[in-house]
Amino acid sequence: MAAATMTAIVGGTLSISVLDTTQVAQAVGSTESSMCYNPMDKATPVGEDALTGAGFTIWTSGDATFSNSETEGSIAVGGTATFSPLTGGQYVVMHQSAGNGAYSIPTIDGNSTRVLLNNFGAASTVVQVKEEGSQSDADKGVAKIIQPTPGYIFGESFTFGGATTYFPEKGTNMSPQLESEAAAWDGLTGNPSMQAKNSFESYFPNNSGKYLAQDSGVDWKTATADTNNDKRTVTLDQSGPNQIDFSALKGASKFKFSARSTSQPLIIRVSQEEVVDGTLTIPSYINDGKTDPNGVGMILWDLSGVTGAVSIDTPVEAVRGSIYAPAADIKIPTKRFEGQVIAKTFASVASGEENHTNLFKGQLCLNGSSQVGGFSLSKVLSGVDASVFPEGTTFGVTASWTQDGASKSQVFELPVDGSVVEGPQDLPVGTVVSFSEAKPPEVEGYSFEGVEFSPKSVTVADGGDAAVTATNTYSKQVAKTGAFSITKSIVGAQGVDRSFSFSYLTDTGLSGTVDVKAGQTWTSGSLPVGTVVTVSETGSTSIDGYDFGGVAFSGEGVTTSQDGKSVTLSISDGATVELTATNTYSKQVAKVGGFSLKKVVSGVDAADVPAGTVFSVTASWSQDGVVKSQVFQLDGKGTVVEGPQDLPVGTVVSFSEVKAPEIAGYTFSGVEFSPKSVTVADGGDAAVTATNTYSKRGLAHTGFNGGPALGAAGLALLLGGALAVASAKRKRS
Repeated sequence: MAAATMTAIVGGTLSISVLDTTQVAQAVGSTESSMCYNPMDKATPVGEDALTGAGFTIWTSGDATFSNSETEGSIAVGGTATFSPLTGGQYVVMHQSAGNGAYSIPTIDGNSTRVLLNNFGAASTVVQVKEEGSQSDADKGVAKIIQPTPGYIFGESFTFGGATTYFPEKGTNMSPQLESEAAAWDGLTGNPSMQAKNSFESYFPNNSGKYLAQDSGVDWKTATADTNNDKRTVTLDQSGPNQIDFSALKGASKFKFSARSTSQPLIIRVSQEEVVDGTLTIPSYINDGKTDPNGVGMILWDLSGVTGAVSIDTPVEAVRGSIYAPAADIKIPTKRFEGQVIAKTFASVASGEENHTNLFKGQLCLNGSSQVGGFSLSKVLSGVDASVFPEGTTFGVTASWTQDGASKSQVFELPVDGSVVEGPQDLPVGTVVSFSEAKPPEVEGYSFEGVEFSPKSVTVADGGDAAVTATNTYSKQVAKTGAFSITKSIVGAQGVDRSFSFSYLTDTGLSGTVDVKAGQTWTSGSLPVGTVVTVSETGSTSIDGYDFGGVAFSGEGVTTSQDGKSVTLSISDGATVELTATNTYSKQVAKVGGFSLKKVVSGVDAADVPAGTVFSVTASWSQDGVVKSQVFQLDGKGTVVEGPQDLPVGTVVSFSEVKAPEIAGYTFSGVEFSPKSVTVADGGDAAVTATNTYSKRGLAHTGFNGGPALGAAGLALLLGGALAVASAKRKRS
């Protein structure tokens, strides 16, 4: 194994050690066979090809603050991201407006992603991640949140119809929030498109971001710069990657290349000593990132050995070129930024200025690299767990490429458990490999939705082993179901406030009884499509003061039985069969009746009854809890006298005669009522007869025969006088 020298600046101390090429490869994020790398690969998600420059524009392991006006690019923040423009208003993240638009954005969870935040700062303003400036559908990146912000939820965007926002639960369109135009609102399905599925660290390689291997096995070339000029000219060695000490450019306001290279980068090494009072003033590259994207994309400011706060500024124009500062807290205080950043923390606080994307395009290859590479494949499942597949299940994926003018392909059987399958590792650098999957294995209870490869294709890099995931998405099959409802309708009666009972029975044996209040609707639970349900109304249908006229069933798709007492219906897919049961009533007419009276005199000759004789008969009854009575004057001739005719049916009336009139020569024996009492019948007029019975007294004899009677009378008078005298004497004594 060949040896190589590794130089790193850690905490301001220069460290030099001798490593073999295996150690070098591991330090820079490679395997022994992968000897070329992009030093900014920490900003590129796992599975993406860092050599093609598909990383995030701004990447931090810690917090980030954005107080400038906007970012034209992509953002990944491992801590908390706070957006608060000094100019006020909203903060916009978009693809391109004034800057360079020729770049790709990374993929997270299978989605093109413009913003990935571990935490969204609640002290932010309204942040809009827009599709503006996108040059393809792949550029319409979404925003994703990893850790929840307390009190925040996902909801439909206030600004972009059908899109998603992340905002306070009771917030408004003015609340601090993160709106993602490209993230379709899912309507609370439980899987919001803005919710990231994994931790921040798991999305990125863990083998870089510590330092830049400046003096490892890389075949470094040394760039030169003229001196003592405000505008420096840098001359590159076109045979390999170039490095130059910051001291060669210190004091200049701008610099340019004598002959710009399209393949060899310039690494500008910055030591801790160059940071004065927390500020690093660098010259600006002479061309802007939109006019000369390849020039800006080949410049990297290497602050891998710098720690602490570093405010990076320029004397004149924008800060241009990539900044690699994994251990430093980087701030851009006054200028526009054009490039790419890896930092511990980042603060873009230039009021009214913008961040533009120019991803680093350079590669560093170690000595002795073989100029071949390859790829590996693994299966990822979405919507289904591997355990539901039979043991040993594999998915056939075909890789296709062209080599030496000939089309080649190879089928790889990917295990369902996600195990990595290595593809060929001896493909020439630059070979483009595409992937496809034949019909995937079926699994009971799930429907296959499609396969997505990430990345979609691979351009073989020197010593690279590009990791390709084939994600198969499944959806759980949902049994087709429907429901039925019962609405109770009342016709002919007002103000009905009661429930009515219904019973139902399905052809599968499911039965039940439900109570439905008048004017309301009851809906069943889900039932399999095709289920036949029989419904009938049971229990009492009475309403006080009304007569029930029957029930009528109605509804689309319902069939009423011949006797009209029940209906049948069939459950439809995704629909509710609506059944209405209408009860008809008519208002009851009050049922009343009465009675009449007449007097019959028995035992008396009609001629003996004095003219004008009246018999007083009292009728008594109870109505509405009140005892009532009425006196009727009956003559002795049998004339009928009508009583009240509006007494409620069922009223019981009794009768009495207090004192019968005397009739000369006759003795009153008693009165008898027939009937003795009356129970009022509907429309009835019960005839009551009050019969008074008399007996004739004995007549006086003619002539005198009064001896005995007179003797008795005299004796009585004598005895009475004696008693009176005796009483008077007692009083005087």
